[in-house]
Amino acid sequence: MSGAITYRFWTGCLFLFLLSLVPAAATATVSISATVDRTHLTLDDSLELSVRINGTTQGGSPVLPPLPDFQVQPAGTSSSIQIINGTRSASVIHRYLLLPKKEGTFTLGSVQLDLDGKHYEAPPITITVVAPSASLPEKDAPIFAEAEVSNTSPYLQEQIILTYRLYRKVEIRNATLDAPLEHFRKVELGDPVETSRVINGVRYYISEASYALFPMQEGVLSIPPGIFQLDLLKQNSQNRSPFGRFHLPDPFFNDPFFSGGAALERKIIRTQPIEITVRPFPEKGKPEGFTPLTGPLTLESELTPHALSVGETATWTITLKGRANMDEVKLTPPAAGNRFKLYEDQPVTEESPSGEFLEGSKTFKYALVPTRPGTLNVDAIQLHYFDPEKKVYKTLSTGPLNVTIQPGAAPSSSLSTGNSSATSKNTERGASELLPIHTQPGILDKGIRGFQYPEILLPGLLLPPLGFLIFRSYYLKRRRMQLDSAFARRQNARAKALDKLNEIQKTPALDAQKLAREISLVVREYLGDRFDFQGTALTPGEVETRLKRLGLDQQHVKTALALLEHCQEIEYAPVNGIDETGLIEESSRLIRELEGA
Repeated sequence: MSGAITYRFWTGCLFLFLLSLVPAAATATVSISATVDRTHLTLDDSLELSVRINGTTQGGSPVLPPLPDFQVQPAGTSSSIQIINGTRSASVIHRYLLLPKKEGTFTLGSVQLDLDGKHYEAPPITITVVAPSASLPEKDAPIFAEAEVSNTSPYLQEQIILTYRLYRKVEIRNATLDAPLEHFRKVELGDPVETSRVINGVRYYISEASYALFPMQEGVLSIPPGIFQLDLLKQNSQNRSPFGRFHLPDPFFNDPFFSGGAALERKIIRTQPIEITVRPFPEKGKPEGFTPLTGPLTLESELTPHALSVGETATWTITLKGRANMDEVKLTPPAAGNRFKLYEDQPVTEESPSGEFLEGSKTFKYALVPTRPGTLNVDAIQLHYFDPEKKVYKTLSTGPLNVTIQPGAAPSSSLSTGNSSATSKNTERGASELLPIHTQPGILDKGIRGFQYPEILLPGLLLPPLGFLIFRSYYLKRRRMQLDSAFARRQNARAKALDKLNEIQKTPALDAQKLAREISLVVREYLGDRFDFQGTALTPGEVETRLKRLGLDQQHVKTALALLEHCQEIEYAPVNGIDETGLIEESSRLIRELEGA
């Protein structure tokens, strides 16, 4: 055994030595070719594209053609060098995984390469993608997926639950779920849950992910297929390693990867699309000025402190709880008039899974400052919503506030009760000491006439109050930045986004795919911070829906959507030669325009 290992070691060393003696001039002519592992596949399959560059291992990366109908993922690179009859040949293979988005016949354009001033192209390839053979596999299928909603005919903004399930009886690796949605607000309900179930006598392991959905548009809406991407573990009985279980009984060494007895096959599993019909609110009993809001909801109202004097501040806290779409809940504060002043704080929203649903709360706070004594009557704040279970409109109310306001404290004065004669003497002495200042006749007139620079007088009078206003504004803003996280996000959004774009621009050797991904993340994060939603978790279509609901100018919405879709196209089909500076400048310009809007 030891002799065999020594022989192989020295044979390898000799091969490397001979390889180093072969001159580089003996390399073969450079050429490029592109091949696929299949030309017919279903939506559940993946396609491997191999681009082979012969004649060199040091050339640049090939440039893929636009592939809008496929998701493109790099699958690794390998190189090899051979010496046959003294002639050295080298090659490198770039592999890409193509995941089809839809059915049809597609042409993969020419793969191109520019090397040492020469241009090379590989011929195009035609691919046919068909639908899966059946919507649900047979009972012995190794893996399948399904999607389910709790209600297919909800009212506008009524919460429904969307659940994706991946069934498997085989081992998988690297599973991910892509669940794109438009015309819905989507909130993830915790981490995926692992369960199992016996179906037709076969035990399946199930990965289950649930989302709370709020339909934001009436009519028939489609929930597109959820897309699971995963690596299927396939046993290979013909490829057994000498380090099998009979030699090393430890379970670690019996792992199929270690023993060489398994391979990974990339799979795409899609659920069936789901159509739901979103019902409009009934006209019967609809309150005047009703804004779309679906319950159930509860309301709590509290004013502290209860005893007030003129000029003191009380905090009025109103908390709404329930399964409603808290993003859409808005309150209209009562008119203050000349009875009191009302200052509104930024609402705080909290949401978390509770049982099968998403429970949320939204807290509104108002600072209430009375301006005169007496009985202060504050009108009730009302909120109308629709109860989908009872199919009726309901109204929540804080109830009127009746607070007795005491007069403000009078300014205090300090009086001396000492000896009157001593006081008189001190006064006389003080007057005597000050008297010579005023004994010269006309001194005041002379002083006024002697003021040679009257243009300094007005700025001198204005600077103190102006400085106070500037300091007060700075102090209030800083305090709000500390207490109101949403306000702080909005204020810092522009600077944070532009700093990140500058960092991306300074990063050397950033490939096109990663550049597009980073820019898209920065823009979506900025939109989320600036307009108070979770932008990084949304698709371009969902971002467009959010911006439209906020009432932004249509041109700004189109510009943002076009930029995000452009980044997505580059990310799905990695290419070289994109205008990096132009893409970053376009993102910076969009951010500045939205700030101006």
